[in-house]
Amino acid sequence: MIPGRERLLNYAVLTVFAVVAMVPLLGVVTSALTPAPQSSPSFTWPESLDWGNFATAWNEGHFAAYLRSSVLVAVVVVLLTGVLAILDGFSFAHFTYPGRQLLFYVTLVGLMVPPEAFVIGALLRGYPRLQPGEETKMLWSRAGRAGSPPGRTGVCRQPADHRGSHRS
Repeated sequence: MIPGRERLLNYAVLTVFAVVAMVPLLGVVTSALTPAPQSSPSFTWPESLDWGNFATAWNEGHFAAYLRSSVLVAVVVVLLTGVLAILDGFSFAHFTYPGRQLLFYVTLVGLMVPPEAFVIGALLRGYPRLQPGEETKMLWSRAGRAGSPPGRTGVCRQPADHRGSHRS
């Protein structure tokens, strides 16, 4: 049993961390509910809440299509990961074969290290120092677009009101 004073201290620390964790969420919600004329890059409390922003995002931003594709990708990835993990675990538990121990450790590393860690390393290889603004050129060149930002190639197009607004 935890003494009352220690329990109170635990709850106080947990409350402080919960508030710190909720501040960014509050910023996102207030930004989403701020009317367009009042929006600013800083954190300000809106004079009025505009719930119509969600309808605008849904209709004009094609949010339904993006949500549908995200759900489809998530469901497929979860199902494939589950099936492959079951087969992998069954193989390690019931069969003995050459290289099994090494493959087990490779699988563990794959589970513990996020894939983004490998991608970042691959992208930054050969680019020891980047000047401001060169990150985008580097990423586009790695994507096979020779340093061109979107809208300047036939592959990615920007909406008509944004064309030519960026510098090469």
